[in-house]
Amino acid sequence: MRLVSLLALSVALVPTQALAQLAPADADTAVDADSGSAAQAAEGAAAVQDSDHHDHEAEIVVTGVRRKAGDVLGGLSVLDSEELAKELRPSIGETLARQPGVSATSFGPTASAPVLRGLSGDRVRVLTDGIGTLDLSSSGPDHAISINPITAERIEVLRGPSALLFGSSAIGGVVNVIDTRIPRHLPEGTVGADVLAGYGSAAEERFVNGSLNVPVAGRFVFHVDGNWSETDNLRTGGFILSKPLREQALASGDPEIEALADLKGDLPNSASENKEGAVGVAYVGEDGLNIGASVTRHEQNYQVPIRYSLDPDIEAEAPTIDLEQTRYDVRAQIPLGGFFSQV
Repeated sequence: MRLVSLLALSVALVPTQALAQLAPADADTAVDADSGSAAQAAEGAAAVQDSDHHDHEAEIVVTGVRRKAGDVLGGLSVLDSEELAKELRPSIGETLARQPGVSATSFGPTASAPVLRGLSGDRVRVLTDGIGTLDLSSSGPDHAISINPITAERIEVLRGPSALLFGSSAIGGVVNVIDTRIPRHLPEGTVGADVLAGYGSAAEERFVNGSLNVPVAGRFVFHVDGNWSETDNLRTGGFILSKPLREQALASGDPEIEALADLKGDLPNSASENKEGAVGVAYVGEDGLNIGASVTRHEQNYQVPIRYSLDPDIEAEAPTIDLEQTRYDVRAQIPLGGFFSQV
């Protein structure tokens, strides 16, 4: 009985060991098969990718843009007549305030000057056809620039080292206003006429401008223009004094000074009126010759916002400036040959 039991146990154990030995072999075969399939798939994908790259030739084109030497030394922004019609404001500073890198000083709707790269006053040259404004605007921020942007054909804003060509102090930049008071070209058609009118709600601003170019005696062009603008006190939409000044006014103990803390709405003493007229004549040659002259009369009466005093012994300042200017301009553009292109 014992011998029979041992033989039965041996017979039962043999198939089990055989199955245990066969299992790892089958697993290795399955792993090898999977590895071979993955390798073949990777080789196939690489072959397809290589075929895509080799079947299609790609060309890279590099284009260079030639720039003038003056443009490389600095940035130049130009507002043409269409952009000016959208951005036009009573002063040259407010007109340019929405341009990149440009802000403006503000002493009411009229006395506003451009600020380039944080610099203003003598550090920024404001020109008319390349010549200075010949006014006192650089002596103080409350002095208006005697240029009406309504009459501008385009405005150029120059930044960078090239601005020093217009003066050693122009480290901030240059603003050059180009007008048509000395005509540069013959008008299209028999007569060239432009009329511009507008209205602004913030200061009840009203303005109108008209210009006329008439060709006479062949290639001579006669020009006349005039403009008028008027603004009331500027509507602020809030308190006139800043919060720290209002707190000082309330703590002063003087009833009149305490009343300043409640001032709202219109900015007192900020109205203005501007009138300007000009005549000019020029000869416009076929070969680029251009010789002409113009006379401009500018009259401006504007108020500077009140400078309130929180000291009862000091009277508040409410200045009014009456600006008058008569300007004579002569320009000649003569084409030359050889080393110089023109003078």
